Amino acid sequence: MFEKQIIYLESVDSTNKYLMDGEFGQGSVVSAKCQTHGKGRGGREWKYAPGENLFFSVVLPILPREKLMGAQIAAGYAIVETLMEYADIRLKWPNDIVCADRKLGGLLIETHFAGSVLKKIVFGAGINLNSYPPELSARATSLSEFTDAELLPNVILKKALGQLGDVFKTYTSGELDIASEWAYYSAYYSKKMHFHRNGTLKILIEKGITSDGRLIAQNEQGEEEIITEGEIGYDFRF
Repeated sequence: MFEKQIIYLESVDSTNKYLMDGEFGQGSVVSAKCQTHGKGRGGREWKYAPGENLFFSVVLPILPREKLMGAQIAAGYAIVETLMEYADIRLKWPNDIVCADRKLGGLLIETHFAGSVLKKIVFGAGINLNSYPPELSARATSLSEFTDAELLPNVILKKALGQLGDVFKTYTSGELDIASEWAYYSAYYSKKMHFHRNGTLKILIEKGITSDGRLIAQNEQGEEEIITEGEIGYDFRF
């Protein structure tokens, strides 16, 4: 599904932007050795040494709006399956890849609408294979810290594209129930978390996700809340 047209670049501002701005159809893939203005959730920029890590984006099939958030979760499952042969990889809602409680990479879905019509969906991933910014050592990591295997970006890209193809066949057909799988793929299922939104802080317990990918959390009164946005932090002092 995602291996018919792969474009390899030496450098690009953002692989997601490259596909969003160009005339690329469903299944198109771009991968770059260096991403100068890669971004994550909230527009945060991430910069890395060229050629050591994996940065890629794919044009996804058009989906109903109600499946867009879930598509990012489903894509996260595919990435976890790709990396599991090297280390114990899990997800942090909504779009972080984590290992040993540190960030290994990030996921991002972006869309283009013409009026009310959805025209394009692009999924992008940035994965720290062999390095990460040293200034982020307290909360970031790379896959090379957990394996002696040779981590070649183009090899892992092919594996990831195969997993993404398999996952999206089941997701678009309705066979994949992302909610029932979350307990396995989440790094923090049933753990306490700090939830920040609009300058307020709550202490919640992660309880799962909804069928469309929203986070389910339990507050201190034992009531469940549905979360669609906000900053999540996990505090292991509890």
